[in-house]
Amino acid sequence: MASRAPLALTDAERRRLGGFRAHGALPSIRAFARIILLRADGKLIKEIASTLLREDNTRVSKRTISYYIGQFERDRRWLPSVRTGRPPALPPRQREEARRIAGLPPSSVGVTCPDDRWSMDTLRRYLADHAGIAIPRSTLSYLLQSEPDARIKRRRR
Repeated sequence: MASRAPLALTDAERRRLGGFRAHGALPSIRAFARIILLRADGKLIKEIASTLLREDNTRVSKRTISYYIGQFERDRRWLPSVRTGRPPALPPRQREEARRIAGLPPSSVGVTCPDDRWSMDTLRRYLADHAGIAIPRSTLSYLLQSEPDARIKRRRR
């Protein structure tokens, strides 16, 4: 939990945080910078929450404010460790391996397919059984939709 004493910031730190606040950063980064600057001005967590809501129309929980302040006090980290969005379904190495295999003719890896093209289900099974990549059909389809070299049977619409 953050202490009640204001944060001591150098002029360089204030300028850097002010830059995060002003230059079109992600909303979470702007809020982080605003929280640290308000804390440096002596505001309490409760006051920071109400100021953000009143002046910036941003609702941030007191718990998040306390976390950001504590993180900055401990590590002097400039960016909060905030992950935006859902994590990828597959790690990058597995994505690349799935794309590589999809670009191969099935016969080159010992799979018999009509027209020597993968079906989505056959490719998915092959990836699971031989490459150790368990991937839902929909994710595989999404992954390969922009791959012109993938040897996949495309459905006609």
